[in-house]
Amino acid sequence: MVLVRRRGTFVTALVRALKQRGVPVAGVDRMVLTAQLAVEDLVALGQFLLLPEDDLTLAGLLKSPLYGLDEAALFSLAHGRGDRRLWDELRRRADEDPLLRLAADELSALLARADFVAPYELFADVLAARGGRRAALSRLGPEAADPIDEFLALALAYERTHIPSLQGFLHWLATGEVEIKRDLDQRGRDEVRVLTVHGAKGLQAPIVFLPDTLQTPAQTSRLHWTEDGLPLWSPRKDFDAPAAQAARQIALRCRDEEYRRLLYVAMTRAEDRLYVCGWQTRRAAPPGNWYELIAPGLATVAVPTNFDFTALIGEDGWSGPGLRLDQAQSAAAKSDQRASSHAIPAELGALVAAGRARTAPAAGAVAPDPRRTLGALAARAAGRRASGGGVQARPPRPSSAADPARSRAATAKPRSRSLSCPAGP
Repeated sequence: MVLVRRRGTFVTALVRALKQRGVPVAGVDRMVLTAQLAVEDLVALGQFLLLPEDDLTLAGLLKSPLYGLDEAALFSLAHGRGDRRLWDELRRRADEDPLLRLAADELSALLARADFVAPYELFADVLAARGGRRAALSRLGPEAADPIDEFLALALAYERTHIPSLQGFLHWLATGEVEIKRDLDQRGRDEVRVLTVHGAKGLQAPIVFLPDTLQTPAQTSRLHWTEDGLPLWSPRKDFDAPAAQAARQIALRCRDEEYRRLLYVAMTRAEDRLYVCGWQTRRAAPPGNWYELIAPGLATVAVPTNFDFTALIGEDGWSGPGLRLDQAQSAAAKSDQRASSHAIPAELGALVAAGRARTAPAAGAVAPDPRRTLGALAARAAGRRASGGGVQARPPRPSSAADPARSRAATAKPRSRSLSCPAGP
């Protein structure tokens, strides 16, 4: 499980990197439906059927998995056509390429039906009988199935409360800003899950990564509340009256307390292993971040360790000093009965052997105080106010989330409980 404070460009890049490394990933826990590629392609199809003269929409549709033209074929079709519309040019040159013929025939047939069938029937025909779902999943991966299913479900829901029309449905969909909440914990598949800390409340995983630890909340609402429960609007800090200044301080204190409470939630989601890391930007990390709250407490009980992930994933891997805390676990390992349809990538084989060999502290290592459990460390970190500078880090690549110290078969050997905190320049 990978936990982040908020969804952003990092989450998208992380999921993409995991897939490129061959690590099974379930995607993110929430998504805006209209921002998904599979749904954007279906919406583009609907927009073309409403206005075939829209050249830009047709060009994007032809490059989508539904019709599969590459950049060179699209350029050849669109370039030098003069004043002709792209749709007219496609039909004129359809016999030059089987893909052009397929696209022209399919779109002509859909144009003939668009005004006479309901949106659900139209898109279900595209996805099922005409192979659209198969093409989308082949290019975009299995995670495209959820947005497609939700898109069809919304088409049915629209028809229950509105007069069925393609234009009406697309407008309703665009203005609705539908967000999907995916129940990743109930999927029953052996995959890496990427969730926000809020979304992970009540969930646990054998291995948890915290890659987003060097950022702090920087914004507060302009609407503040006094101790007497009165609302005050503060457009700018410079305009604050004494009462507004006091209300702003209350809001900042509440925000920081919630930030530390989330840290406790994040640190206690791990059953066996917790990796605390982060990424360094050009700006110095703000004081009071999660990393600074964790590192001082961990330094008093952990063993300094040199991490090197270059052997695992090449020059993109991070290497540097860090801290490692191991604590023997007396409970027997639980059997994992879930059937996995994914094999661990071959490049993770070295990490498999290393993870299994580290079930006990190395010779000469400082044994951790058994009273300092992971939960106690999280409680102290969440309740501590950071002071001064701290440790800033670059993360090991999260593709090591498949670190298989978690054995897939029941074993009599107890598993270790560990917390790693890489520290980089």
